[in-house]
Amino acid sequence: MQNNGKILVGILTAAAAGAALGMLFAPDKGDKVRRKIQDYANDLTDEVLKTLQKSKADLQNEFSKMKNKATDEVTNVEGIAKEKMNNLKTESKIAYNNIKEQVN
Repeated sequence: MQNNGKILVGILTAAAAGAALGMLFAPDKGDKVRRKIQDYANDLTDEVLKTLQKSKADLQNEFSKMKNKATDEVTNVEGIAKEKMNNLKTESKIAYNNIKEQVN
């Protein structure tokens, strides 16, 4: 995910620089060029924000899945531990009763 972010930033930066240079060398008036650059920058900003929002949603979704899985695992381990503890109690009671009978 980290490499994809770097690639996306690189592509967007290169596209912005290329568009800005293209507009600066175009035979338009200064106001028109500045307007085009501003519009392009606004569009680019919107795209970056959409991409970041989607990435954030994806990360939150993955985090939620991982959290649920961890919770399930903890619950499973708790169940196993309780079962083993109950088995040990039962075995201890049986052993105690056996020893008690042998002593009497």
